[in-house]
Amino acid sequence: MKINSKKYTFLIVLVLGMMSISYAQQRGGQRPERGQRPTPPSFEELLEKMDANDDGKLAKDEVEGPLARDFKRIDTNEDGFISEDELPKGKPDRKRRKANNKDGLTLTSVFKDMDSNEDKKIAKEEAKGIIAKRFDELDLDNDGYISKVEMSKALKKINKNN
Repeated sequence: MKINSKKYTFLIVLVLGMMSISYAQQRGGQRPERGQRPTPPSFEELLEKMDANDDGKLAKDEVEGPLARDFKRIDTNEDGFISEDELPKGKPDRKRRKANNKDGLTLTSVFKDMDSNEDKKIAKEEAKGIIAKRFDELDLDNDGYISKVEMSKALKKINKNN
């Protein structure tokens, strides 16, 4: 029995279509629509995946990805572990996402890193890197300290001029 070219083409398309459906189902079904992010995992899911010693807490050496990168910022009580209460809920707000640069640093994380005595301001001795070099420019009220508000205003001013 001879199969004509239209039937042959139809059979090939049908088989390829079935194979692609099967492949999509193996990969977890539908993907989120463009522009939508998948729902972040729950704390329990993170524990199941990352808690190597089953102590119910996530230590810095157990986490990976964004949790590892932002560990210091997320660990608000600075006990060396991320607890369920410290884990951010949902997606970050728009301001925080805008403040992130390509390294994942935020104004808050940079400020916290330099404010060694935790007095909510950076003295000239505490400043590091470019902040130390541009200290006088960032100290808008010339009081010898940079507050978070001053740093934010100065950075906006610098970005506007660039």
